[in-house]
Amino acid sequence: MKVFQSEGRKRKSLRRRHRDSKLEKYERDLALATQADIEMDSCNLSEHELIDTPIPPVIVQSIFAWISPLHVLKYSLINKDIRDCLLDLYFAMLCLVRHMPVKESPRQYYDLLDRLFFRFPKSWQKAYSIVRLSRSRVLDWRGANARPKTCIPKALCLLSTSLIHLNIGSCKLIGTIPREIGRLVNLEFLSVAWNLLEGSIPAEVGNLANLKYFYASDNYFDSEIPSEIGSMLSLEVFDVSNNKLIGEIPHTIGGLSNIKTLLLQNNRLCGLIPEEIAYCVSLETLNIYENAFEKWEIPANVVPATRIYKLLRKIGFYEQGTNRWR
Repeated sequence: MKVFQSEGRKRKSLRRRHRDSKLEKYERDLALATQADIEMDSCNLSEHELIDTPIPPVIVQSIFAWISPLHVLKYSLINKDIRDCLLDLYFAMLCLVRHMPVKESPRQYYDLLDRLFFRFPKSWQKAYSIVRLSRSRVLDWRGANARPKTCIPKALCLLSTSLIHLNIGSCKLIGTIPREIGRLVNLEFLSVAWNLLEGSIPAEVGNLANLKYFYASDNYFDSEIPSEIGSMLSLEVFDVSNNKLIGEIPHTIGGLSNIKTLLLQNNRLCGLIPEEIAYCVSLETLNIYENAFEKWEIPANVVPATRIYKLLRKIGFYEQGTNRWR
């Protein structure tokens, strides 16, 4: 019995000494860290000495590449040399590849990086398009928190081989739709609605032969509807309502044989309804209210009892010679 008690006291004593040694090591490390802080303060290095310390850009990039792309760009404020290193395209790709989440990672991380796309510098936008977005088929960025006075990044047009769905509505975007949008030849859905875009809808949208849904409502577009829309043979929905569009409805609209919804209300369109609308045989919804059309006459080539004829009559059109006023 006494032997067991003696061994128990020995084990307790060993545990106590081990704990005391850990505590002493912790206190010693704390003292060294405190001393290091005091020594660093006593050095009193000036800002000039810190900035002019020659560090090869490759070393700077290798160090900063370990910082998450969510935070690394704030260090570009240190000085111009570091800023040049962090804004370099090579560094942007290195940092993104190193921190890009794998497939099993939470989707939330992707969404956060996607939202930051609009805030990234141009070099980072290009790198992000190459590293991350080039593999994407659907980008639904509706309502992304874009910083004020941000244009549609041209880097999005690097995705010409894969993207089929692009939604950047309600993103506080300004400027115009870039002409490079015509490179997204496989696009089937495009929405730039509810932004602050202005100018013209580029003629290059005619290159989007596979586009089915085009939404550009509630902006400030103030030019004519491009005649090139007649080349968008797959188009089913064309919504440019609530803008400041001028001119006449283009005659090429007759090429939209698959169009089902045509929304042109609340613009400044004028002239007459083109006769070619008779060839929009799939049209089911038409809204052209709140414009400046001269007459609301049904074109002569629209045959009565057809779907187009009934649709035009339903929204207030009249046969030629029966009524001069709407």
